[in-house]
Amino acid sequence: MKDCNQRKLILVAVSTLFMLAAVPAFAAGDCSPFLGQASINELYKESANQANDGDDFVEVKILDAAVTAAVYSNWTIQLCERDGPGKSNDADGCSGPISLTDFNSATSPWLVLKNGTIGSFFNYSTGFDVILLDEYLDVVDYVSVGGHIEQEVACTGDDLPYPYQISSPGTKVKFIFRSPDGTGAWNGPSSASTPPTEGTTNDGTTGGAAALDHFSISPTTTNGSTCLANAVTIIAENGGNNPVPNYTNTIQITVSTSHGNWSINSADGVLNPNPDTNDDGAVNYTFVATDNSQIVLDLTNTHAEIVTITVSDPAEGVTSTSAAITFSRNVFVITEDPIQIAGRPQAMAIEMWTDDASASPSCAIDTNYNSSSQVLQASIDRFGVLSTAIDPSIGSDPVPDNPATQAITFDFSSTPGRATFNLDTTDVGQYVLTLADTTLAYSSDVITGSTGLLTVKPFGLAVNNIESGAAPVVVNPGSSAPTQDIFTAAGNVFSATVSAVLWSSADDTEGGIGDGVIDAGASFNNNTVAPSFAWDTDLTVVGFTPAGGVAGNLLNSDIPAADFTTGSETLTDLRYTEVGSFTLQALSTDYLGIASADIVSDEIIVGRFTPSFFQITPENGMLLNSCVPLGGTPFTYIGQSFGYDALRPGFLVSAMNALPTPTITQNYTGPWAKLSDASVSLNA
Repeated sequence: MKDCNQRKLILVAVSTLFMLAAVPAFAAGDCSPFLGQASINELYKESANQANDGDDFVEVKILDAAVTAAVYSNWTIQLCERDGPGKSNDADGCSGPISLTDFNSATSPWLVLKNGTIGSFFNYSTGFDVILLDEYLDVVDYVSVGGHIEQEVACTGDDLPYPYQISSPGTKVKFIFRSPDGTGAWNGPSSASTPPTEGTTNDGTTGGAAALDHFSISPTTTNGSTCLANAVTIIAENGGNNPVPNYTNTIQITVSTSHGNWSINSADGVLNPNPDTNDDGAVNYTFVATDNSQIVLDLTNTHAEIVTITVSDPAEGVTSTSAAITFSRNVFVITEDPIQIAGRPQAMAIEMWTDDASASPSCAIDTNYNSSSQVLQASIDRFGVLSTAIDPSIGSDPVPDNPATQAITFDFSSTPGRATFNLDTTDVGQYVLTLADTTLAYSSDVITGSTGLLTVKPFGLAVNNIESGAAPVVVNPGSSAPTQDIFTAAGNVFSATVSAVLWSSADDTEGGIGDGVIDAGASFNNNTVAPSFAWDTDLTVVGFTPAGGVAGNLLNSDIPAADFTTGSETLTDLRYTEVGSFTLQALSTDYLGIASADIVSDEIIVGRFTPSFFQITPENGMLLNSCVPLGGTPFTYIGQSFGYDALRPGFLVSAMNALPTPTITQNYTGPWAKLSDASVSLNA
């Protein structure tokens, strides 16, 4: 009998396609009657490497005054991070129910939890979810980040007044918030310098760090002509130097000398007076939503003088003043190359404009300024940004940082009053270029001109040396099919080097010196590195195989600016969690604080990844009683033969990754699954 039963051992089908269902932290109930009367409003993580930080916080906003402390004191919130190593020192799992009585209510209706441990339970790299429950465990609000849904929510879809599921924000500052405050969809910061709005509104119009803090006032040049308009950009900004959202206030603009007239260059709102013709330098402007908190106004000043511009918002009590602007009768006007890429020659022109009442026209390029060997003093002002970067040059002459200058000869004879030149760079940087005629040969005054702020960014990000293992090292084969070469096992550590590189004419062939955009198919990964590059950079998954499978997580893939050394950084602890391959791209956004000054890499296929090992889980089956009396309890006599019920002995085989806490690889299926029944052997 015993031998017979052993021979009846049945092999359960190998599990090659297996969806790991997380065990819910708890099962939430239906929709709460308080739905729409409170919301999860903001989630902030301070540490770029995702470790817990004492500044991490969760904010809940009470939307209905009827929800008093006595009501919400019995409510709870819980955060659950996706299982996996994620970033440094994260805890995985769930925080456990946290009472709203633990929240700081000093900034009510914004309640803030900042207890120094919650950061371990939400990770923007691996994903997490957060649920707010009333005293009966019914759902008040819920949010899922990065596609992670661990907590069972019976109240879903249209039942939730503000449902939203967002992927991880693409910035080093890790937080999301409701926009509009408390009631809108989830949003993320516009750049790494955007501050959170702990204990206050997310709308940015009243109070808090996201509220109006100052105005950025940027003239096109600080050396203006008395006969040319000077375009002035005015931005309403918060404390993080980012545009205040939804700013629609009225500002007052004045000029320190009470001279000049204003007109709209690029703005949708209302200028008052319009037209402005009284030469008093004063005007009001009312922002509208489509301005996006930023306008450009033209200032025309016929007086040769030094001025400053002051912008005030009386309603908010905020006032800002510009740097000094010199208006002169004779001035250099420098036309910049709009493409400012490190390594690419920037084609520029310099013109000497004069304001001469005895001439006709009185305002024009002065063709008498026509020397073929005009010596000008050149300098840049970095304003402390990347002060040790390599200086740009004009011809063979380096252009030093102010107050140092370099004498450079220009030819104004070919087109009288005008000269052309290239500004050459071998490094990144941000600065203003100033050219000055200090010879006093043509004018009794120094003639000066400046560019606007030049931001010279890298041509692209090169990702090299994608390797795994040691002795021997396996170089990434870039396999994207199940029959191609293996790179490493899912979850294994691999490395990659990210570098910011200079422009090369071979990689940008349009129009002579190119358009500043890498040509399709260009091989720029071996270009010279820009040595002073250091900016927050992310490696991201932008595609994957198998089609129809799931994207794995790329772990430990953030590079803080401080980690770059001479323009490069090697990541040595990257992990990809799934079978198959993925398409990698490196991205740096808003370089040196300039919106949309983004730098990207090629899209690189990394793979093929296999399972690390197979986990075998025995299934003992169920014995079948031989006697089943009608209406009685089944039994078997001593010595009587018996067998197995429908559930026979067997085992479940699961394809696992190599994470410190291994998980099942969901893509080990179809042609990607190499294990077959013939691969399984049993030892009696």
